[in-house]
Amino acid sequence: MRFEFNKERLEKIITFLACGVFLLSSVTSFNQIFMVLMFALLLTYWAFAHQMGSIPKQIKFIIYAFFAFFLTTIPNMLLNDSLSYGLKIFNQPLGYVLAAIVLLLMVGLRVHLNQKMIFYAIGVACFVDGVIAIYQGIVLGMDRVDGFIGISEFGNVGAVLALCAFAYFCISLSWKEKIFFAVATIFACFVMIFSGTRGVMIGFGAGFALIVGLFVYFEKQRRMRVLRHSMYFLLALCITIMSIPQAKDSIVNRFKFAITDINQYEKKDYNAIEDLSLGQRFEMWKEAIVIIKLSPIIGLSPKSICDRKYEINALAKSLRNPDELNCYGRYHSEILNTLARKGFLGLLALLAVWASLASFFWRGILQCGVVSLSMLGILLYYIVGGATGEPMSAFSEGNYFLMVVIIFASLVFSKKETSGV
Repeated sequence: MRFEFNKERLEKIITFLACGVFLLSSVTSFNQIFMVLMFALLLTYWAFAHQMGSIPKQIKFIIYAFFAFFLTTIPNMLLNDSLSYGLKIFNQPLGYVLAAIVLLLMVGLRVHLNQKMIFYAIGVACFVDGVIAIYQGIVLGMDRVDGFIGISEFGNVGAVLALCAFAYFCISLSWKEKIFFAVATIFACFVMIFSGTRGVMIGFGAGFALIVGLFVYFEKQRRMRVLRHSMYFLLALCITIMSIPQAKDSIVNRFKFAITDINQYEKKDYNAIEDLSLGQRFEMWKEAIVIIKLSPIIGLSPKSICDRKYEINALAKSLRNPDELNCYGRYHSEILNTLARKGFLGLLALLAVWASLASFFWRGILQCGVVSLSMLGILLYYIVGGATGEPMSAFSEGNYFLMVVIIFASLVFSKKETSGV
């Protein structure tokens, strides 16, 4: 009885921490703090309770993929005395190890979270972050809002929250909930808009379309209703954006700047490549491709990149100044960055992460629709957003993704176990 009571309290505490992941998503470092707190609580309970249930194969697949993501960082660090250069490169991969252990404990200890409380926390978080974005963008007049976490990081948070809130809007049968989550989604969209993160906006569009498509596919009896409500939502979003000049200008200007960047890059009409956002990315991609050719299997360590930066710069015919390069810097493409840093072994690990998550949540749609569809939308958003960034490898965006995976995978597993699937 004592451990049963403790488990109930543990589940309440973990649920509150899960809510905090979303409610404090605009504040830097809280994702890591919540992950460590979950790990400490779960490990302590397991040490005293000595209870660990069986782990399903699909969860094992996710855990193995997370460990592979870390392990593929090691090979090139064993060459060229790279470990002496520093261990900073392990920061984010170690997050995958910790996430794998937390997920193992959550599932093994059969920790059941309060799904409705978590999604209402997501809705409230949409309003909180949206208000912050509106205040910074309109009242303070910031060109690109950053919350309290960073520009791309804040935009990433807005996209994840918006996809979750929209999924709940689609699946709910209550008009009060529909209105609440529809407005919440619009507020979360302001985070993306005022942060001016183009990759996030494009990725969100892909995730949004996937959620609608999957609802239409699986909810055959509500197909027309879902499509109709989605169109109403898009209409309301467009009207809201058009009625706020700053929001409209933010979208138009960011994509106008992209076209201008590309034209100037093609015509070489610039003083320095650093003046062009997209131009710099094109040069980074050229450098990444050269690194892949130099070490296709395991990639190059930061020290090796530093030692060979002039060679890489020359082979790539890069316009960037090699003396100003950050050897820990990423290459603004999830796949190219992974290949350059960890080679084809790293790419296989990344694909395993994507495949394991897609498989698990796809099979959970019938038992836990809103959670599975939210996560599938988020996964596609991260994949598409990874075309011009590295959200899964970046410290803040990567850890946020891992926390969402832990929470949502636990919810889906609980539903599956309850339904006997």
